[in-house]
Amino acid sequence: MYLNVVGQPYIIINSHQAALNLLDKKGAIYSDRPTLMFAGELCGWKQTLTLAPYGEHFKAIRKMMAK
Repeated sequence: MYLNVVGQPYIIINSHQAALNLLDKKGAIYSDRPTLMFAGELCGWKQTLTLAPYGEHFKAIRKMMAK
């Protein structure tokens, strides 16, 4: 089932197997933060740790923070 609530799309899955396939096997595709247009794009804070999309840049920032 598909819902659109205040511009945010939601998909409701009624099958345990389908949920496992989406979250376990293809989790890297679907697990990322939503893009915040004002804070990230317009104000230029996209490269900060809290707004950065998962990838090499994000991993490098986390590595520096851990030290």
